Amino acid sequence: NSSLDFTWMDMLRYDFHIAEDAEEFLKNYDYVNVLLDAKNHIRRYFPDEVLLLKLAASAEGDDNRLLLYIKTDLSVEEASAKLDQLDEDWILDHMEELHGILIDVMFI
Repeated sequence: NSSLDFTWMDMLRYDFHIAEDAEEFLKNYDYVNVLLDAKNHIRRYFPDEVLLLKLAASAEGDDNRLLLYIKTDLSVEEASAKLDQLDEDWILDHMEELHGILIDVMFI
């Protein structure tokens, strides 16, 4: 049902900027809950930053990977420290649920 597709995609668009290729990718996978969960944890460390979803093709070209960037103007040291803490507190214990989604910072 395409009306349901719009509902969950609109929900994601509320919290994330979504690149066109990532939007197409998301239509084929059920990542809504894990992305919303990730957003809640990210907000503890990066409360105001823009969250960007985009797609990266693998080197082999046979598999795509979803990237979740935290766009920040924090210093490299501060952003890296916060990302390291997020890794320790949540990401590393939830790698399986993240389905290979890579969470990283993007400096602006």
